[in-house]
Amino acid sequence: MSNLKTARQLLRIAALLILLLLVVSSSKLSAQEKERGFYLESHTFPKDSTAEVVFSYRIPYEKIIFIKENGRYSSSIEISLEILSNDEVVKREYSQKQIVLSDYLETRSASNFVEGLIITELPINSYKVLPSYKSDYSNKRISFKQIDLAINKDSTGILNPIIVDRSSDGRFHLLNQNGEISFSPHNQYFVIPARNDVEQLEVTVNQDEKIISKKKLDLHKKGSPKYVADGSIQFVIDTTKLDYSFFILENISRKLKEGKSSFTLSHGKEVKTYELSVVWHNKPKSLNDGKIAIQLLSNIVPKSEVEKLLDNNEEKYLNTLSKFWEKYDKKTDTEFNEIMNEFYERCDYAIENFNTLNKQNGAESDRGKIYIKYGSPDSIERNYSDKDEVIELWKYEKLQKEFVFIDTSRLGNYILAK
Repeated sequence: MSNLKTARQLLRIAALLILLLLVVSSSKLSAQEKERGFYLESHTFPKDSTAEVVFSYRIPYEKIIFIKENGRYSSSIEISLEILSNDEVVKREYSQKQIVLSDYLETRSASNFVEGLIITELPINSYKVLPSYKSDYSNKRISFKQIDLAINKDSTGILNPIIVDRSSDGRFHLLNQNGEISFSPHNQYFVIPARNDVEQLEVTVNQDEKIISKKKLDLHKKGSPKYVADGSIQFVIDTTKLDYSFFILENISRKLKEGKSSFTLSHGKEVKTYELSVVWHNKPKSLNDGKIAIQLLSNIVPKSEVEKLLDNNEEKYLNTLSKFWEKYDKKTDTEFNEIMNEFYERCDYAIENFNTLNKQNGAESDRGKIYIKYGSPDSIERNYSDKDEVIELWKYEKLQKEFVFIDTSRLGNYILAK
């Protein structure tokens, strides 16, 4: 009896060691990703010999270090901008934020953010802006991608489009993602400022050498830009100062694919073209490798079909994949395929949460395969058999399906029993 008890204790210790290894691996990954979650964009509004420059930043909570104090989670961060001209520092600007959260899960959120503004005035010139970020709970200051800023007299015409969301009450809020268009099923708006009493603007949007849209925009309203940080960053057109004409372009973002796009804005003889990137910011990681993404299809289609897809040119795997998923896409008014996104989000979850010593890739485990095929179960029940085996029962109420997994080793190696 004592031998059996000792054996069980050893198994529990082994299980804890495995869990620790997985946690360490996860922490290394999050440390590498910490530098990728920082968004910073700039908007320039020229005057006669100077310009007001608005920098906006956004950092997901999961990228911030929090400390638990008195049952709450707090953090203090500082954003710094070092502005150089001719390789000499001409200005330093700072923004500090205090964050207090009540729920630990919020601190791990990728969809909740801290956002803020730094507004400064600069003379006409060319600048390099070196942004960095630091937490009070870390000695490390993280540097981010340099911003090149050119302010000149020619900038006083049609300005760069500002990408915003529009809330149900009609307010505009900065998308605030590096000045990039978000590849998503949601409609985004483009606020286009122009000077010199412009009343109408012609806009042509191109991608992959094709015209996506060509239309004339009438004046939305005259005013001056005003930014309000109220959790998110609200973009307001202040009508007390009539410095700019503002135009609104909508129903375009959903028609754009990932990649580069160009917006050509014209009024009379003045023509400006701006390059805007369309980026899938929360793209499932399993889509980063075309071959792996195709192999994961074996969870829902016959192996012969997967092999047929893999016979294509490796450089075109992602295009091949997009064509495969087109037949499952019910929404033809958007380039974003929500069914494809859901599938690979499930794959990501399975890979990260169901890996074991026997199956380093959680998508290949029995639980991973069921999760990928049917999604998250409505309920999970965990029990122990007379043989001290771990039993998990997954229930899908709407599908009227149940799956039983048994772990005989108690090391996380669950096998589908029925």
